[in-house]
Amino acid sequence: MTAKKTAEEDLKRKEKNLQVKHKELAQRERDLVEFQNSLKDLHRNLCPVCGHGLQLIAAENLEVLACEDCRGAWVDRASMEILIKYTIDRRKNFFTKVFGLS
Repeated sequence: MTAKKTAEEDLKRKEKNLQVKHKELAQRERDLVEFQNSLKDLHRNLCPVCGHGLQLIAAENLEVLACEDCRGAWVDRASMEILIKYTIDRRKNFFTKVFGLS
């Protein structure tokens, strides 16, 4: 066997190894993304303060995620901007519905 043929075979073997490693790396990246998404799904409906489940509450045409345990509530930015523009009575009605305040 000539030195040239041996070098070519060695190069092909290295190329094949690189392709295998590239496929393995791509699979690991896909697995990581899937794992991160599953973590997000696990925590999506949990209260960031106490860890209990959040409920979606609709009040005054807005939706709020609220925790019955610690009584925290989370409103997205768009809903908060709308809430700020409400009249005092309408805001009071909103908070009464969300928190059960009287």
